[in-house]
Amino acid sequence: MELHEKFRNVILQQRNRTDFKLTQEDIAKEAGLTIRYYQKLEAGIAKRPSLDVVNRIAHAFDMKLSDLCKLIEEMD
Repeated sequence: MELHEKFRNVILQQRNRTDFKLTQEDIAKEAGLTIRYYQKLEAGIAKRPSLDVVNRIAHAFDMKLSDLCKLIEEMD
């Protein structure tokens, strides 16, 4: 599985966690991204987000960048 596919899967899982259901709009707003760009990330169309974008998404999920990266590494 390619890195952008792992990233896509992790952000989908995080957004749909049962302890907090968030919309794409919620995450995009919290991360300071356009809804369109966030949708492209979830769809796997935007394949190379910057480290800054990944960090902002991690914070939108109320997690550290390192924790999000760990989930991505463990994704298979």
